[in-house]
Amino acid sequence: MKTVNKRFFCDIAFLAALLFKVFSQGLAYFPVLDDYIQYGGYPIYGDLSHVYLEIGTISTRPFAAILDPAVWGLFFSNMWVSLLIISVMFFAGTKLIASVFERMGIRITPFLYTIVLLIPLGFEGTYWISASSRICVGLFFTGLASYMLTKLISNKKCAYWLIYIPATVLSFGFYESVMVLSALLQFAVVLFLVKSNKKRLMYLITPAVFGLGMIVYYKLAANIGAMGSRAGFSFDGLCDKIYQIFSQFFEILVKGGALTTVGGAWHGLLITFSSFWGIVLLFAAIMISAACAFWGAKETFSAKAKRCIPLGIIMTFLPLVPNLLSAEVWLTYRSVVPVFFGLTLVSAPLFTKILKNKALRTGVIFFMVFLFSLGNINELDTYKRVSQKDNILVSEIAQQLDNDVLSGNKETIVVIPEEIITPQVSYYKDHVKSVFDSDWALTGAVRAKTKNIKIKTITPMDAGLFALADIDTSSLQIIYIGGNDGK
Repeated sequence: MKTVNKRFFCDIAFLAALLFKVFSQGLAYFPVLDDYIQYGGYPIYGDLSHVYLEIGTISTRPFAAILDPAVWGLFFSNMWVSLLIISVMFFAGTKLIASVFERMGIRITPFLYTIVLLIPLGFEGTYWISASSRICVGLFFTGLASYMLTKLISNKKCAYWLIYIPATVLSFGFYESVMVLSALLQFAVVLFLVKSNKKRLMYLITPAVFGLGMIVYYKLAANIGAMGSRAGFSFDGLCDKIYQIFSQFFEILVKGGALTTVGGAWHGLLITFSSFWGIVLLFAAIMISAACAFWGAKETFSAKAKRCIPLGIIMTFLPLVPNLLSAEVWLTYRSVVPVFFGLTLVSAPLFTKILKNKALRTGVIFFMVFLFSLGNINELDTYKRVSQKDNILVSEIAQQLDNDVLSGNKETIVVIPEEIITPQVSYYKDHVKSVFDSDWALTGAVRAKTKNIKIKTITPMDAGLFALADIDTSSLQIIYIGGNDGK
């Protein structure tokens, strides 16, 4: 069978696995936390310049900030459409990066697809639209820019420049670690495919200039709106920050990876056995995993350690460097999605050496895709339960708001019997948290629900931790809502 046909069916199988990952609960999206603010709240302002400049969303990740209310916000009532578009862009970006690796002599496409697209640890960064609209869209432009660069090197057509330059600019404006990854990938392309040092410098001018331009932009943007302070740089405590980066990174990778994959797969299996629809999902996961294994194992694998390991180490750790410039190191599950490319490169030589036998390779790909699919069933179920519970309680609040609150004349306190927690396999920072975790998240959810941007701060209060007697409530509306049933 021709290589192009094998690759086509391999691509279709893994695209199906990715779409199964995000839509195993049907054509639906389950918003949490910032989703309500960015896609339900910001569009209500009407005048988007207020969002960009007064609130200051454009001060960081400017292209992502522009798209939030202008594009993704258009689909707030049908957010699955946004998720579908972003998922396809994510797949396309990963495919383009895999093609770039192949041009550098690294042929690991099915392995790359399995890790980057499907590993449950990356679910937060590739499903939650507040994150995936930055990471996955940014990775699309990263792949497009680096792929166009390979075409430019082999054939200097003007059309390639017209795509390469805008794609490079866009890849730098969605997520800081993606910006670093984009620059590293272009550097690697030039290093491996261009022999003349003079020509190497010529090709590296574009990412260097735009990368420097983005740094300058962040410095100047610190004065834009209320959120502008997020764009500033902090060089304090670099040694402690380096320790925190490594500490948090390995905690996420080892503990988080084990919980979301092994623990997640077990819970995912229990979910599939809990209903008829679950059995259908299990059958679908088996069939999709079989297709990925069958077509993936037909691919040619080649990954030399002397090329993959140094490049992989660099592409694993350098995308984490922007965290050194922030006031606080805050690595999350979504933070590590861009480093999956580096981790795949590091492990690729061992994978290709051990799995030279086609039958063994088929079995391992099937096992990995199936295990990850079960873990992703669990992750999506967690998002669904958190989102649905929030929606019920937020609707209860919205029905009780008085006219003074609706007109923006006073704030609100919502008293809950205890902390709102939904059981899940991995609790880590803000991974699938309830909007009742903070006043900004709850306020955003209520504004989105009521389509009323005038509503002032709504603060959740745990009755077991705080006493209303200690607060002046004369200018506040007090709302009591149901407890935490843990379901």
